[in-house]
Amino acid sequence: MTIQSALQHVETWQEEMSLLASIIEDLDGPLEILEAGCGREWLLDLKGVDYRVTGIDLDAHALRSRIEIRGDLDEAIVGDLTVAGAIPVGWYDVVYCSFVLEHIRDAEGALVNMFDGLKPGGLLVLRIPDRDAVYGWTASRTPFRAHVAYYKYFLGISDAGKPGHAPYPTYHEPVVSRDGVRDFCSRHGHEILNEWGHTYYVRGPGARIRLTRAYAKALSAASLGALAWRHNNLTYVIRK
Repeated sequence: MTIQSALQHVETWQEEMSLLASIIEDLDGPLEILEAGCGREWLLDLKGVDYRVTGIDLDAHALRSRIEIRGDLDEAIVGDLTVAGAIPVGWYDVVYCSFVLEHIRDAEGALVNMFDGLKPGGLLVLRIPDRDAVYGWTASRTPFRAHVAYYKYFLGISDAGKPGHAPYPTYHEPVVSRDGVRDFCSRHGHEILNEWGHTYYVRGPGARIRLTRAYAKALSAASLGALAWRHNNLTYVIRK
């Protein structure tokens, strides 16, 4: 297994989505794509790619909204990523999993099933919060009602916590971290092609960003640097 030693950073959401789309666009199609924990919307714009996308999610409300409002799934499955057989073995060219693992108690079991669902040489695109960064550490130690309040009153999302809407309870298992992903890939023989840290949560103007940045830097300093603050989330492209 090979891996980049230094964490690269992406500064904007648009930059990250463009990087991920370009990687998938370079693959030979037609492509079978699984969106694992698909939720309410698909974020990637895959221009000119011949692909078929299957969505699997445990939240039937969110999946129904995806089908009725977005209508962009070729197949929809209500299923548990940790259950053997929920994902067809060796079927997909790409598995895309965005901010799902932190909500799963058996996160490592879900990862195993996702890799089992890939064809040899297939790619897992994985986006997770880093439990060892300030943001993830804070989320894992605050009650769920505080998460709902943050979404509703700090981010202004009025439907927060309602059926089919984020946030969802979090568990932040050890694999949901930079060290955890590296260890998992080393043990299972998967190759990390790209590893990025998101920096945009502390960038830009406005009181909310300034408050977030001040909190993150202060907590990181109090931990003597054990908790990272320059990134809150991580993105991986991993080859089976």
